Amino acid sequence: HPGKAAPLPPGGAHEYVWVRCGREGGQPPAISLAAEAAVQALCREGILGGFIRSAHDLSDGGLGAALAEACLASPSAGLGARVRLPEGPGRADGRLFGEGASRILVSAPPEAEGRLREAAERLGVGLAGIGEAAGARLRVDAPDGFPILDVELGALRAAWSGALNEVFGS
Repeated sequence: HPGKAAPLPPGGAHEYVWVRCGREGGQPPAISLAAEAAVQALCREGILGGFIRSAHDLSDGGLGAALAEACLASPSAGLGARVRLPEGPGRADGRLFGEGASRILVSAPPEAEGRLREAAERLGVGLAGIGEAAGARLRVDAPDGFPILDVELGALRAAWSGALNEVFGS
């Protein structure tokens, strides 16, 4: 759902760099066990309390991969998303495919936003509203509104059943 966006923490984009550039390497993202415990506590509380409908970690392919997987796994087998990347350091592709630790994409019904924000604040978990589940496309815009990714879910499903290499033409 729409809301004020906070910067996403930096993280490796190892899957993206491998597919896009054919390179391995780099340092894995730093891990804070306290931050991971807090994020997991929020997810448990939200799922058990009914104010988180879905959750997907960003550790394998970052936000871009998690969004694609969430769209393809939606109960209606094709609920898209409209997302605007938050402002932040570095390039947009780094923020879209960064694999930072303790980051989870969650969906929540609009009426649960207050409960989700209260729980996140109480547990010390950062929260950024970046968009909404809607339509039959996955669209990701830069902070200025410029489209970075705009794909119909049928094309996304065809690409996903193959490999990321097909998406990037590598």
